[in-house]
Amino acid sequence: MFQTKNIYSLKERFISDYHRSPQWGWIAIGIIWGIIIYLILTAHVIGARSDQNLTFGGTLQASQTEMGQIYALAKKISKCEGFYKKGSLAQRNRNPGNLKSSSKTDRQGHTIYDSELEGWTALYRLLYKHRKETLRQMSRWYASSSNVWYNCINSI
Repeated sequence: MFQTKNIYSLKERFISDYHRSPQWGWIAIGIIWGIIIYLILTAHVIGARSDQNLTFGGTLQASQTEMGQIYALAKKISKCEGFYKKGSLAQRNRNPGNLKSSSKTDRQGHTIYDSELEGWTALYRLLYKHRKETLRQMSRWYASSSNVWYNCINSI
């Protein structure tokens, strides 16, 4: 009987302290706002329509469908260029597309990027620029041996 009385008095004391403490109110408000913001952001992402424009590299815009196609093609190109092979030229240069340019290049003329993100962005921009071309048309200017490159992309 004595122990039961102590338990009840502790419970009543805890409940009364809980209601008097102002910090619990602020914590509850913070949690509620966090849930509301999470739900709004989730609804925005889930509710995005397929024809909605997305920014692409900061200045270009592409629909979600175009972005998906560009992303898929970039992945195929990087695989054919050997980007995922340890120690490959594409990996050493952080250049998933083995792109060539006049600035900061290796002996073969492939651009050396400061980060992989920079290399991927350059590949995405190039593919965006030529997004209206067929794969066969792209293969003519993209690779010196266009049939090999074309066949590699189609086999993935």
